[in-house]
Amino acid sequence: HLISAKNLPKVIQEIIFEETNKIKSFYDTCEGRRSLQKTLRDKFGEPLFFRLLFWEPSLRTVCSFQDAIRALGGEYETTQHAGKFSSAAKGEKIIATTRILGKRCDGIIIRHDNKKEQNALKKSADTCEAYNLKTKIINAGDGANEHPTQMLLDMCTIWSLKKHEFLSGNLTYGFIGDIEHSRTIHSNLIALKDYGAKKIYLISEENNNLPDWLVNETKDLPIEKIAYLLEVAPELDIGYFTRYQSERKSQSKYDSAYYAEKFGATDEFIGITKESAFFLHPLPHGKEYREHLDLLDPRFIHHQQADNGFYVRMALIKLMFGRE
Repeated sequence: HLISAKNLPKVIQEIIFEETNKIKSFYDTCEGRRSLQKTLRDKFGEPLFFRLLFWEPSLRTVCSFQDAIRALGGEYETTQHAGKFSSAAKGEKIIATTRILGKRCDGIIIRHDNKKEQNALKKSADTCEAYNLKTKIINAGDGANEHPTQMLLDMCTIWSLKKHEFLSGNLTYGFIGDIEHSRTIHSNLIALKDYGAKKIYLISEENNNLPDWLVNETKDLPIEKIAYLLEVAPELDIGYFTRYQSERKSQSKYDSAYYAEKFGATDEFIGITKESAFFLHPLPHGKEYREHLDLLDPRFIHHQQADNGFYVRMALIKLMFGRE
């Protein structure tokens, strides 16, 4: 199962990154695509079957998983808004859902909101083990906790751009925005425990901090929390922006426009950053990014980053489920 970034130590990540590069080159040829189409076939030649259960809205994540499964010759069914359009709306717990669906599929890819049921992904994986179900669970985002497959594509993007500095732990990172609620930041910080960093700045409003469970996990990283982006902008090798996550906030002194001015890619920020820096964003973006920012400044590589999601998730599924 893939529930947390903690399930993906450095050695496993690098296997996935190398597999991603192989798949990219394969996918560019007709012969390669035909070969990949055989990956998710059982001994009888039947396609493996996946269910995608998404409690929260998704576009890039759900589509890249669907595209990856299709490209590898598998089949899938997707339930969007699963909290409303499934028995969960009647009070069914994730254990019961997994117990039933897990008997008739090879993998279940879940995005859960964790609102009515905490630790839903772990409960789902534990259910598979308890009932000896063959299905494997993949976390596609669990509330404000983690997003390990987004972490994989983020780390793979950095690995492909600045491999030597990344592997030697010689990069300065700035994670910008909603530090408390961004599950992608949380998983990325867990991953960086293995790679190291010269410095990691967490840049957000004064009362927006890492959740308690993550503070202890990342205590050995060179982390500094600050409230002013422009103060450290010239130092950054990798900047990681996030949107204003109003759906996870009960209240805040900032609205999204003011937040974007404080923690967004303003002209002033762009003007004082390194020419060699790169800036990532898990998307979707809000007012912290203007439209066509990537056309105005090629250091903003969020679309390249998102494109990597297809290949990285294909590599992950191939390694977890493929015949070879």
